[in-house]
Amino acid sequence: MRNIFLKSMAKIFIKTKRWPTVARYATKAVEPLHYLYMKSFHNMDLKSAVCVLVSQIPKGKVLGYGHVAILIGRPNHARHVGFALSALPSNTTIPWWRVIRSDGSIALQGDIIRGPLQIRKLRAEKVVFKGNKVDMNKSKWDAQIW
Repeated sequence: MRNIFLKSMAKIFIKTKRWPTVARYATKAVEPLHYLYMKSFHNMDLKSAVCVLVSQIPKGKVLGYGHVAILIGRPNHARHVGFALSALPSNTTIPWWRVIRSDGSIALQGDIIRGPLQIRKLRAEKVVFKGNKVDMNKSKWDAQIW
């Protein structure tokens, strides 16, 4: 029951970028996982929080920029997640290629080096593609949130 409630609240939040009034009280009362994620990243700067969370995404799974922003407790900062990942050095061990657009497309298509590299790395991890886009129904990391 709680899981169904959270899924519906998350859908409303993603569409409107605001928690419904009922959800504000319910999330604090039952402390669902995404609220715990927000609390754990609360004292971290954005770049550190993004790096920690992206490091937890398992091989073969992906997340959207907006989903990462929600999980670190900064729901309107999807663009900043992209900035944080683009600022990583080229020899980083953080799997930046596992963060894509929420519709499954690759955000770095215009970049002649990192765009094809991201596609190669995702295909090497057996991420499921549907045409030129990642199949988000099969490859999205659930993170036990929705």
